[in-house]
Amino acid sequence: MKMDGSDSAVTRSEFEELKQRVEMLERTIGSSGSRPTKTLKVPEFLIEHGYSTDADKVLLVAAYVERYNPDVALTSAEIKLIIKRAKIGCPLNISDCVQKNIRKGFMAQAEMKKGRANVFSVTCTGDAHIDGLMRKAGKETK
Repeated sequence: MKMDGSDSAVTRSEFEELKQRVEMLERTIGSSGSRPTKTLKVPEFLIEHGYSTDADKVLLVAAYVERYNPDVALTSAEIKLIIKRAKIGCPLNISDCVQKNIRKGFMAQAEMKKGRANVFSVTCTGDAHIDGLMRKAGKETK
């Protein structure tokens, strides 16, 4: 069966297979043909939002994880590991920074635990504080 009247013959099944492959590729890269966007790295996220205290740094790292890995439950040890891997100055006492953020209403302890470790998340008040940090840094909120 000739699909376009030319000398090259394409069977209907070959045509359907090619059509499916093109559709799959379009879904993979997006119908607009744009490339997938890169994920912002932790140091970039901290610089973009600005911070002046260790408690703000811990809050921003928690917000970063929630934004880019929403299925991850976050503990103090994991916050410390993320900060060390990002090679940015690590606060001496992560747990103290988390507790300061909890007292200010910027973070909350979840009911679930990871093993024996407490799990934390950023509150709406914490998100608003982060927006304020960004405004202080002279940048628009996203």
